[in-house]
Amino acid sequence: MVEAASGEFGRESRKLDQVVTFARDLSALPLDQRVAVVLSDIQGLSYRDIARVLSVSTDVVRSRLSQGRAALRDTLRSRGEIGP
Repeated sequence: MVEAASGEFGRESRKLDQVVTFARDLSALPLDQRVAVVLSDIQGLSYRDIARVLSVSTDVVRSRLSQGRAALRDTLRSRGEIGP
């Protein structure tokens, strides 16, 4: 019983570490990219809705998302969390 609880704690601790690391990586993005990534990938807004909220074109939204996602991908690669 103790081993099961210990294993569960370890998994929860790793999840928390991942969330904290992701939040740190996200906060390192420039504000315009961070907002676009959060609105799209976390909140689930469409490009059109994001463009409306931010008063920019959908092309600008696409650009910010592309740049933000690329930066996050590069960060994960640099830590060896994803392959090339």
